[in-house]
Amino acid sequence: MKKLFSKSLSIYKSHPLVSWILAIFCGLVMSGLTVLCVVDTIMVLFLLPFVILPFFFACYMLHLGLSYGNELTIGGFTRFFLLYFKKPF
Repeated sequence: MKKLFSKSLSIYKSHPLVSWILAIFCGLVMSGLTVLCVVDTIMVLFLLPFVILPFFFACYMLHLGLSYGNELTIGGFTRFFLLYFKKPF
């Protein structure tokens, strides 16, 4: 367990600012979408499967890509967002 914690800490230390930027971006967009869903509850039926879940998937994949040395790009986000709708996912 200690070895796993030290490995995860070393991965985090390699890109702490980028992780925080991605988390804040994801949080702001999700709070905006939540406000939209509260204003009109029927929007949940459309936003959840077509926007919210693919957005979470893209953010998660971007964060996972940071561990492998990839950079955050709009093109990468768009690619992962659209990848959510492909067959294996």
